[in-house]
Amino acid sequence: MIRNYIGEDYRGTGLPKLAVENRLIYKAWSPWSYSHHAHITWFKGRYYVMFSNGWIDEDDVGQRVMLSSSADFRRWTRPRPLVDTRMGEHWGLTYTAGGWHVYEGTLVAYIGEYEYDVPAGTRKPDHIQETPHKNTRTWAMTTEDGRRWSRPIPIIERMIPNHGPQPTRSGRLIMAGGMMYPYTDDPSGLSGWTPAGIYPRHMPMPYVDDSVGFDAAEPYFETPHPVLNEGSFFQTDDGVIHMLLRSGTTYLWHTQSADDGETWSPPEPTEFTDSVAKFHLGRLPDGRFYYVGNPSTQREYRTLLVLSLSEDGEDWTRSYILRNEETAPVFEGIYKDHGYQYPHTMIREGYLYVVYSINKEDVGVSRVALRQLQP
Repeated sequence: MIRNYIGEDYRGTGLPKLAVENRLIYKAWSPWSYSHHAHITWFKGRYYVMFSNGWIDEDDVGQRVMLSSSADFRRWTRPRPLVDTRMGEHWGLTYTAGGWHVYEGTLVAYIGEYEYDVPAGTRKPDHIQETPHKNTRTWAMTTEDGRRWSRPIPIIERMIPNHGPQPTRSGRLIMAGGMMYPYTDDPSGLSGWTPAGIYPRHMPMPYVDDSVGFDAAEPYFETPHPVLNEGSFFQTDDGVIHMLLRSGTTYLWHTQSADDGETWSPPEPTEFTDSVAKFHLGRLPDGRFYYVGNPSTQREYRTLLVLSLSEDGEDWTRSYILRNEETAPVFEGIYKDHGYQYPHTMIREGYLYVVYSINKEDVGVSRVALRQLQP
């Protein structure tokens, strides 16, 4: 059974706190006071970070994707739009930062896109985030120098990525979504994406893997379970891929694939605690697996950002605090939460890098020397 041991302790009492170097990439300002979904990568001598950025509320109309870079981690360029606000059929499109992929001198940026299905001429609902979407899709742009970007390249329809592509042992790329996990054997990550995952196949309408589609699919599961979304995966040495999932409960859920991501087992609950938040999984150079996220069972409490390690992919009880300083939103906004949240990670030259939003307003990045994590 996959398990950790954090429980209700939202301050991480008793956990060791690592020496962490922190930097602020973006400081929220009015009207651009919402930031989230950050991702980090390294490309041709620079770190690159993308993140979603919007007016006041989460995933509102007109949301854009921002880009910042750094040569040394300490000094970051002023964020600028990678994809700026654009109009859809009737309303501003909502863009979501979908992650990175680097292949043979090319950097690929993935962008999620949809438009709220609100008729033209009507008043925008106060909670438009609960309105059905239309034209949900993921597309990509490429660059060879970090400055000049290609035109949009279609990737996959009816999906918003949770993280960018991650390779399996065979070299196949899998893109973790909510309940859809498409895969491709094109190493560039630009073509051949095949839908896969745990979403119900017998819905009367095509399943859409976005923040509204998760709920719409729930009545069609043969075995009832909580709404599952925001997956991240690791692969054990026996070749099995393990996808952990946020749920509507204070525990993560688990599905696995023994055929390189083509089919997935029915999801089951774990004993890995969670504050109902996004997380990221990876593997250290020494072979241990790692988790970065908000594992307190205090629902929506995201001030405790934790690194947990596992040698076998089941026991994750060795944990460290990355950040737990108190912080709070400055601006009003729908779904604003305290804390360091929605992390994405990268390993490079003896460091673990973690990028995250702060209060869904600012964007920060931290790095931890791996020598602190000796077995």
